[in-house]
Amino acid sequence: MRKAILVVALLALAGCGMKPHFPKAPPGSPPPKTYPDPASDPKPVPPSSEKPQQ
Repeated sequence: MRKAILVVALLALAGCGMKPHFPKAPPGSPPPKTYPDPASDPKPVPPSSEKPQQ
């Protein structure tokens, strides 16, 4: 039981480390884009003025 608690504690400590410094954008690259991109969103379809036939 002690070993299981020790393993869980070590995994928890390993999971909350510092952010790595290596994922930096190369110089001259464009800034990151936001998601979702509003320019590529489909335009809303206006509701039709006709009533559905029954």
